[in-house]
Order: sequence, then C-alpha cells, then structure tokens
Amino acid sequence: MDCHQIQELILESLDTRPASEMRHRIDAHVRGCVSCSRFAQAQQALDDRLSALLAPAPAIAQTSRAALRARIRVEAPPVRRDTLPEIVHFGSFAVATLIMILVLPLSPSIVGAMGVTLALVSYVLLSVVRDSFDASVLGADA
Repeated sequence: MDCHQIQELILESLDTRPASEMRHRIDAHVRGCVSCSRFAQAQQALDDRLSALLAPAPAIAQTSRAALRARIRVEAPPVRRDTLPEIVHFGSFAVATLIMILVLPLSPSIVGAMGVTLALVSYVLLSVVRDSFDASVLGADA
C-alpha cells in the first residue's frame, strides 16, 4: 500500500476500529514511514483535542427539551411543497401560447419558443420574489 492509502486508513481508523490484520499493516507502514508517522500523530492529537472539547455535552433541562421539540414540530417546513401555483402558471402560459400561435401571423415555432421562454423567465422571477418574501417573513419571526 502507498502512503495515500495508509493515510486514508488512518483517518478511517479514528472513526471505526479496523480489523486486526489491517491494523498491523497500518502500524507496520507507520513504523517505517516518517511522513505517515507524523500524519498519524497529528490526526490522533487533533482527534484527542476535539474529543476533549466535545466530551462534556451540554445538559438541557427537560422543560427546555420539551419546548424545543414543540417548537420544531410547529416550525417544521412542509415535506412536499404545494405544486398548484406552478401548475397554474405553466398551464396558463401554455394556453396563452396556443392562442397566440393561432392568432398571430408569425411562425408557430417562433411564437412557441417565445411562449416557453417567457414562461420560464417569469417562473424564475416569481420564485425569487417568493423566496425573498419567505425569507423576510422568517426573519421577522425570529
């Protein structure tokens, strides 16, 4: 195995304990390779420091925990967004484009392309306005 593979295994070994054969391969390589030895020591030191910082998990009072769960349930976004506005938007553009193809003395392909382009551009603009409105409402609630 090359150094890159060993270093990947060293990183993985910080999360999950490797099989004993793999552990022996890593150790044998680290003993003979100064670069990987330094890498392993640095990663272990970093892991130890992070573990020390994260070890004392903050205690949350039971009342706070219940209030937090209730707030998460109330403020949870819907799993599926309502698609009716999009259906109406594109349906109305399709009907308007078909009528314009029949009425205008232009090539149907030109009118169709313009209709599709206008539908997509207006949808993007409406999405931006809707998202900024949602963001301002969420900002006002916070």
